[in-house]
Amino acid sequence: MELANHQDLVDLTSDFPLAVDKAYVENKKQDLAPNFVPGEAEDIDTIVNIFSSSNRGGAFKVAKEIRYFSLFSSSDIDFTDARFSQHEVRIKIFSLFSSDCIYAPENINVASKAFCIFGNIDNSAPTSNAVISAPTIIIEGFSIFSSVAITIKRSMTVKLSRSRIR
Repeated sequence: MELANHQDLVDLTSDFPLAVDKAYVENKKQDLAPNFVPGEAEDIDTIVNIFSSSNRGGAFKVAKEIRYFSLFSSSDIDFTDARFSQHEVRIKIFSLFSSDCIYAPENINVASKAFCIFGNIDNSAPTSNAVISAPTIIIEGFSIFSSVAITIKRSMTVKLSRSRIR
């Protein structure tokens, strides 16, 4: 079926109901909400990498503070499926001759207060979110001759749908 102009399409679809399904709306709210589960969490979680690499991801319970030491290493910390039990998480990082990447979901706030010497800290995650109850990740520490990237991890379908919009 081929339409000659926009008005033909409007006329053709004018009898469709414009009501949105409530189950769909609730499902979308749940998908876009932060993965926040009230309860107790560990006080401190420590990650140490020396001449090595590590990946932390999946559905893990986030500690109140993550102490991270990286020396001649590479690592990824992925908070996409993580379960937050407090509204503020601190990552204290010391990165020397390393490459580190922190992935955050879209519904989490991220603040970077780290200090660089001959290094790079790239924070492309949102620092303030419209959702007031969204958890906040605060990254503090040092990056010396290192790279620390803080990015939003999106699924392939979200990436493709956003590229079509532009």
